[in-house]
Order: sequence, then structure tokens, then C-alpha cells
Amino acid sequence: MDLQITSQAAGSVTVLKMAGKLDAQSAPAANDQLKALIGSGKTKVVLDLDGLTYISSAGLGILNANQAEARKAGGMIRLACVKPQVKDVFDLLKFTLLFPMFGTVQDALKDF
Repeated sequence: MDLQITSQAAGSVTVLKMAGKLDAQSAPAANDQLKALIGSGKTKVVLDLDGLTYISSAGLGILNANQAEARKAGGMIRLACVKPQVKDVFDLLKFTLLFPMFGTVQDALKDF
């Protein structure tokens, strides 16, 4: 399954729902969408990863780069609904230190 991204506003926060695989093939399009979002001043982002079945190092790289940009602009990317197989990759590479993770989108939204 290719990566599908849908966007929804929740007050001052943008929720991006990702479904499928975030890998070397899909990472450039995801990066473009995140860069455009953050570049337009929407720096508070929740990534709903409930539908994400796989993430590669390329996917982690674009999330890390965009987290840095969001923070420079006074925002942050938070993760919600991370499946165990995806969280294992974050844990393995210590990316859990860079991204606050929440069990639900609502909990992530409350943290802003």
C-alpha cells in the first residue's frame, strides 16, 4: 500500500493522518507536504500514525528534519496512535527521545 496522507485542522493544530508505508519511495512526497505545512506557519502538527504499517530510515529522516524546522518556528510535531511495529523502529534508533508519543490524537492535541 502506498502512503496516503489526509489533513484536518483541529484549532491551531494540524492533524495529518498517515496510512500505508513511509519508505524511500513515499518519503519525498511526505516531506514536501510537511515542509509546505510548516513553511505556511502551521508548526503545531500531530501525526496520526494509526494506519502506518511501516517506516524506514528515509521516513524517519524526513520526520526528524521537519521536527527541527517546526521547533525553529516555535512549534512541534507530536505522534499519536503509533503501532508497535512502527514504534519499535523509533525505539531502536532512539527517535522516541525526539518525538512525544501519545495513545490517542486527543491526548496529543491536549499537550499543545
